[in-house]
Amino acid sequence: MSSLEAVPFLSEREPITPSSPIFKSQPFSFQSSALKFGGLLVYTILISVVSIQIFREGQNECRALTKDFIGNYIEYKPKRFISSAESKYSGKPNFEKDAAWRQLLGQQLIRLTSSEIRRNGISTLPSQESPGFIATTTFWHELHCIWYLRETLYQDHHHPNISAEMAQPRVTHSGARATPKKKSRRPPLLTQVQVAELVEFVCASSTNRRMSFVKLAEVLDFRVKKQAIRTALLREGFHCRLAMRKPSITEKN
Repeated sequence: MSSLEAVPFLSEREPITPSSPIFKSQPFSFQSSALKFGGLLVYTILISVVSIQIFREGQNECRALTKDFIGNYIEYKPKRFISSAESKYSGKPNFEKDAAWRQLLGQQLIRLTSSEIRRNGISTLPSQESPGFIATTTFWHELHCIWYLRETLYQDHHHPNISAEMAQPRVTHSGARATPKKKSRRPPLLTQVQVAELVEFVCASSTNRRMSFVKLAEVLDFRVKKQAIRTALLREGFHCRLAMRKPSITEKN
């Protein structure tokens, strides 16, 4: 055994006390570790609370959007449209305007699965092209109705060879009355005055289906008299009302 091994690490004359060298750095080390651990714990708790809150809000929002009226979540900003303003959707039809309308109306159908239908409890029509269902929003339905109205007004352009019998469903759908070509070249009864006043055009059929034509003045190039619209719609079996502003977004269909 070497002489070094014979010497004890601590001699009897050096008792172990808190003031001994081996303890001098320990209090600071323990305190630092405790502070680091405490900070990490607080940070983890905060992150967990925030993450859970965000997740819950997202879940509640998704449930609300699927069960409640979508109008409660979309802000409506009233705007007055000027019928004389240039627009690629208004005016007499031509190649450019027809292409713009086709592009606008080409996104109106939404494909839904059977499980989505059951989960949301909404009404749709079966898709003829693929399994599942198709649905559309009220906004696209309104555009579709406005397009029918344009087709009726410019029948010579869109359907020059259509018979009166084939044209009647479109005329009835748009609420307009076709003018015989031989008697007059004027558009139907709806072409009167003051479409700029018509910020909104709301009509309800016998099934209480409500349609809000908020941008009617932007899409049509003529001026409309309120009484002319009311007369035309009543003649086609609609109950209608005309307003200068959109109803509250919280009002359900």
